[in-house]
Amino acid sequence: MDADVQHNELLVEQEGGFPDIQVYRLPSATRLLIPHTAHQIFCNADFLTLSFSSPQQALSSAILMGGNTTVQSILNLRVDAAQMTDEPAQQTLQVKAQSLGLAASTIGMMTAASMNSVRLVQAKSADVLFTILISSGLGNARRAGDKADMPEFEPQQTDKHGTINIILLLNKPLSSAAQVEAIMMITEAKACALQQLQVKSPISGLTASGTGTDSCAVICPEPDTPVDEIPFVGKHLHLGQQLSRAVISAVKSASAYELEGC
Repeated sequence: MDADVQHNELLVEQEGGFPDIQVYRLPSATRLLIPHTAHQIFCNADFLTLSFSSPQQALSSAILMGGNTTVQSILNLRVDAAQMTDEPAQQTLQVKAQSLGLAASTIGMMTAASMNSVRLVQAKSADVLFTILISSGLGNARRAGDKADMPEFEPQQTDKHGTINIILLLNKPLSSAAQVEAIMMITEAKACALQQLQVKSPISGLTASGTGTDSCAVICPEPDTPVDEIPFVGKHLHLGQQLSRAVISAVKSASAYELEGC
């Protein structure tokens, strides 16, 4: 089966959404090239991996290799909360990445969310392609400013309840400022989607803005020269519009698995 047919079969209908945003559902044990890219994704019930055709720039809040770095792959690992161990999450991710034969430069995220929630979403702005990969669990929903419910400085256990992990891929390099702005846009758009879904924080009873353990990553090619970099991706730009719409679509579609069972 050629890639175009396979991708079309994975398309999710978007009722009342943005007509130019493509949303794909990834069945278990799916291996394919991300549409319009040379990046390969594999997803099953236990993990999602993403392998890049060349080293990429990354800015992330990931447990493994978080921060500003250069990466060749990403692992989003599902961990059953009922089978937690005392092993540090970073070590768990590193061991799993090695067992899968992933590159040493691998970003690692963790979640208790079902991999059935995984969605791949794409949007374009001129020649810039935004690709979102997301897994979503809402059992750990929180609103920014909620009363803290764990001891200060205790390592976060991202496998306890459910997490919204968002990976943004671009086909064009971003400036350092634009990478930070992209994370801002992802965060705001996620909060907008949860507001539309009327997801509540069990702590305050107010609309949630995320979960307590969310993670995100912004991935783009390394520039040949600084003039190749996109300087900004904010709300006044069509780039920011399309990025935000892609994230909103991704969060709403991925969260539908838990909220609606689909």
